[in-house]
Amino acid sequence: CVVLVADYANNTSAYRIIYGGEGEDFAGRMFGFTYTNLASIGTGSRWIEIDPDHLYVSYNGYEGLTQVGAMDNDIHLTAAEYVDGYVFMAADNGKIYAAPQDELSAYSEVGDFTASTGTIWDMAFNYTDNKMYAVGDNSIVYTMNLLTGELTQAFTMSLYNPANSSSATFKKLQGLAIDS
Repeated sequence: CVVLVADYANNTSAYRIIYGGEGEDFAGRMFGFTYTNLASIGTGSRWIEIDPDHLYVSYNGYEGLTQVGAMDNDIHLTAAEYVDGYVFMAADNGKIYAAPQDELSAYSEVGDFTASTGTIWDMAFNYTDNKMYAVGDNSIVYTMNLLTGELTQAFTMSLYNPANSSSATFKKLQGLAIDS
C-alpha cells in the first residue's frame, strides 16, 4: 500500500506501508510544546522532547518526556515549524518567535502578525520554494517572511459543510495539522 500525503504548502511525500512486519521507526526526534500546572509533569510554558518508546503520562507521574526549553508563562504557542536548525513559533499574543532547535529557551521575537489574522493555527515550510506557509483563523493561507514575521496572503480556503448539504453554506477552516 502506498499513501500519498500533501499539505497546503505543496509538500508531498509518498509512504509505502507494509503491514505485519517491522516495528515503528522512531529514528527522528519528536518535540512538543505544553503549558500545564500539573506538578507531576512540570508547570508553565515549556518545550519537551518525547521518547515514543517510553512515553507514559498520568496524574501520578510520567516517563519519556524531557524538558528541553522554557518560555515566559504568558506565551502560549498555537503553531511551530522547524526550518534549517531553527524553530519558528506563532503565539496567541500575536507574535512570531524563533529559536535554535538545540536552545529553545533562547527565543527571540521576529515580528507581529495581528494586522493579518488573530491566530496562526499551523505552519509548514516548503523546501522546494523556500517559503513558510501559515494558516490563519480567517481561513487564509499566508506566506511568512522569516526575517520579519510579515504575512502575505497566498490563498483562501473554504470547506463545504456537509451538515448543511441543502444549502451552499461553507464552514471556515479552523486549523490544519498536516505536515510532511
